[in-house]
Amino acid sequence: MKPGEFEPKTPILRTASHKIDHWLTSLDNGYRHVLDWALANRWKTLVAAGAITVFSFFLLRFVPVSFFPKEDRGEFTVNYTLPEGTSIDGTSAQTLTMVDAIQKFPGVKRVIVALAAGADKKVNTARVYVQLVDKHERTFSQQDMISRMREELAPKFAINGAEVSLTEQGGGGGGNRSEPIQYIFQSNNWEKLVAFTEKAKADIPKLVPGTTDVNTTRPKDSKEYRISIDQGRAADLGISTAQIGAALRSLYEGDKISDIVSNGKTVDVRLRVSDEDRMGATDLSAITLKNTRGEQISLNSIAEIKLANSPSTIERFNRQRQITLVSNFTGKDLGSAARTIDDYVAKNMPPEVTLNKAGQTEMMVDAVKAILKALAIAILLVYMILCAQYE
Repeated sequence: MKPGEFEPKTPILRTASHKIDHWLTSLDNGYRHVLDWALANRWKTLVAAGAITVFSFFLLRFVPVSFFPKEDRGEFTVNYTLPEGTSIDGTSAQTLTMVDAIQKFPGVKRVIVALAAGADKKVNTARVYVQLVDKHERTFSQQDMISRMREELAPKFAINGAEVSLTEQGGGGGGNRSEPIQYIFQSNNWEKLVAFTEKAKADIPKLVPGTTDVNTTRPKDSKEYRISIDQGRAADLGISTAQIGAALRSLYEGDKISDIVSNGKTVDVRLRVSDEDRMGATDLSAITLKNTRGEQISLNSIAEIKLANSPSTIERFNRQRQITLVSNFTGKDLGSAARTIDDYVAKNMPPEVTLNKAGQTEMMVDAVKAILKALAIAILLVYMILCAQYE
């Protein structure tokens, strides 16, 4: 259609059409001018394009980043860990007391308790699933309730070595944990590994706003009696290490002497010393063993018995001891928090310790790498198509 061949009949439409034509013509002329300059100054154009690309990546550091957006699903989990050695009955009683406190919060619709529900099935751990009423029935958000419970439950129940933490459902933590921030530290030097992770546990809440429930998976020490045998004296008295081990196993674990069939089930009958006679070092010292000459030899005459601390569990990966530093995050910029923690780790981590990431921080790193690869491939494909089109 030639210019002027079609003219709107209405004056208003005619005026608008002329203005649009004028604007499009100016835009076309401006584009031609820029294109002519770019073709005449190719190296300047390439340098400018490269500088803008690099600068845009630099600006990404100032853009708030979070792998999963905050959702108000009206459900979250309260994790309760009691001191090592707590029985299943003790865990149940303490957890039910916490449940009573949780049910008094406004907006709580349902509470479900699971004992020993973790990956390691420890009897001193419990998970309390909390469901809130629908969003239109409450005036507060899920995050508000989590913050309130964290402030009110911890002073009451996180005492005497117990720990309380709250996590959102579907936090995308990865593995067996749901915390968005997870740093796995490994080392063959257990003392330095413990010292660094405990220091990081104390420092990170001060350095990174928004981090909550910062903790480590370092197993709590439990008390145990260690028996150090004097091999020379034991050999002189005719007592072997195997004989000592067999005697202790029989007295403390017990030997099966029979079984009872009741209601179609078979129950083992074990013979061992009574509970009150196996409570301390004095009871161990009183154990006697018969040597090859028929003499009664007391255990404390051939071994040293002492109370010591020992980890309840040992975590290893690639034959190295490991401790995972975990944290929930209530802020909006998880990327900035992760960079701050990365800087702290780079400055303070001993050379004997190595780092692996998990949780949302690892997912973000993998996602960024995948995006950069896709971008590089896309640029290469566009260049190849242009070369094929214009030779």
